[in-house]
Amino acid sequence: MVVQEVVVQEVDPVTKAVTKTTTPDSPETVIAHGRFSGKIDFSPAILHQIPLGTVDGRLSLDGWTKDVPFTGVFRLPFLLPSLAGDMPLYLLDLATFAVVPVAQNEMAIGYPTVRFEISF
Repeated sequence: MVVQEVVVQEVDPVTKAVTKTTTPDSPETVIAHGRFSGKIDFSPAILHQIPLGTVDGRLSLDGWTKDVPFTGVFRLPFLLPSLAGDMPLYLLDLATFAVVPVAQNEMAIGYPTVRFEISF
């Protein structure tokens, strides 16, 4: 597996010293061009500290005449030491408090990422 790196160069305006910052990035391939539109709701996380968000919208792809509806759930990673120690978790079901550990492939540079589940 090849890891793509993004290198940013910054020049100090006074000393003219050049600083390079390298950050890892995953490889990306463009498969289509288009536009997502809709409504994202992070109020459960922001107002109630529930690590979830939702999206309801439409996708329109360049060259297509019809747009497609979609829905999605953002699962924000969280820690609950009394349940899982320092293992990050995702909330699957608020009613039953079903959780699942963040998988190794859901980490980026050692940190858990937001899981976005989208349905068309």
